[in-house]
Amino acid sequence: MIIDGAPVYKTYKPNPKQERFHQIPPWNPRLYKLAVGGLGGGKSTACEQEQALICMKTPDGKSIACRKSVNRSEISLLEDYKKILQGVATWKPSMKWFEFKNGHKLIVVPSDEWDRFGSTQLVSFYIQEAQEVEFQIFDTLTQRLRDPKGVVGGVPYYRGLMDARGVKKKHWLYSEYVMRNDKPNAWNALTDPSERRKVQNPDYTYVPFSTYDNEEILESQSPGYVQQLLDAHKGNVAWVKMLIEGEFGFDVEGRAVYGSYKPELHDASIVADPTLPILRGWDFGYNRPAVVWCQYTRDGRLLVLREYCPVGISRRHLFEEAASLQRTWWPERHASQYRDFADIAGEQITSAAGPTDIEELESFFGTSVESKKARIQDGIEVIRQLMIRLTRSGVPRFAVDVSCDTLREALGGAYHYTTEKTEERPVKGLGYDDVCDALRYVAQLIVEEDLQPGGRFDVRAGYRSSTFAAY
Repeated sequence: MIIDGAPVYKTYKPNPKQERFHQIPPWNPRLYKLAVGGLGGGKSTACEQEQALICMKTPDGKSIACRKSVNRSEISLLEDYKKILQGVATWKPSMKWFEFKNGHKLIVVPSDEWDRFGSTQLVSFYIQEAQEVEFQIFDTLTQRLRDPKGVVGGVPYYRGLMDARGVKKKHWLYSEYVMRNDKPNAWNALTDPSERRKVQNPDYTYVPFSTYDNEEILESQSPGYVQQLLDAHKGNVAWVKMLIEGEFGFDVEGRAVYGSYKPELHDASIVADPTLPILRGWDFGYNRPAVVWCQYTRDGRLLVLREYCPVGISRRHLFEEAASLQRTWWPERHASQYRDFADIAGEQITSAAGPTDIEELESFFGTSVESKKARIQDGIEVIRQLMIRLTRSGVPRFAVDVSCDTLREALGGAYHYTTEKTEERPVKGLGYDDVCDALRYVAQLIVEEDLQPGGRFDVRAGYRSSTFAAY
């Protein structure tokens, strides 16, 4: 309900995150809210309770609550609402809706059947487990929030509500709702209200939830529940990040390639050593090329300084952007202080009469590219060994700068093995294999092949011939 222009909740006792979810004020007449995050955080309860309250406040209106499949909507949505609406609304099985005493009808339907209601005008909609459905469902339902009954006493109650677990950044909930064209699209309601006017669509809002937000309730219902989840998935960074902590960008569809990656150990803010060369790894993916800038230190650490992971970019534009970025990051560094590594597949000709990828790269940067044909698994193992081994001073031999979002997502589990194939090969085409391949080319040649020279950098004299042991 609205008191003095601010939403106040009165039907249950919300936890702090649920309370913040309910307190989000409208920017315009239509307000969209996403409760996103960890298992058991109270996301569904917040959405269901809010939609129920909206139905009570808008006589004779219509709303929809949906989930992807018939079985799931009946088991979860319908049972939830039967408990919440007991004594408040009556379930009409033949009509598939709850009818409130004030005449409001809340339709409960699988999301793949919602269109059978035609052009029904709505006061509110709720999509449970929105990560399961296509963007079209959300996009179309937003256009239905126009039921005249949604305005009471001059106050609009139009709401689009969703809950979801943490998703990959390629999922529409992130790429179309939270972000759009790599810019903030929705307001994170846990940030200062002044940040809302900076996003592209201030009508879109979200609240990140974690399992810990609702731990008191979970423990009262099932003692030790949270710890049991953690124990069952010990070492699975992606699972914990996405389904406990509720972060975006992680994938749990298969086994992580780099299960030994631990953000608390391997993430760092890294400053390039001016006395060492910067090692550029290139992957010429057709749609998603990738570049990583690395250094291999005198104590045998492979450090990833930066990444560039564009989409749908020409080869020439890739080189131009990479050159521009490194001039910004390291303006004092001479062109001769870079070394390049790529896959031997880059020797293939990109067109019938054109130069190869590597030839284009060498021509543009005036460089000589190191490449070799090697088994993917061999390169993966090199990086794994760096992650688990320590230097003499006790620090991991691998680290990645916190600015490398795509690579960190990949290492955290988005780059994974499928369980459906007999041959163990990482899944390709999800936007993470390219950056991992670029890193692998550097690791295999620098670490495994002992190509890293030692000594201080000297443009005139080049590098000394001494090398580091691989392990």
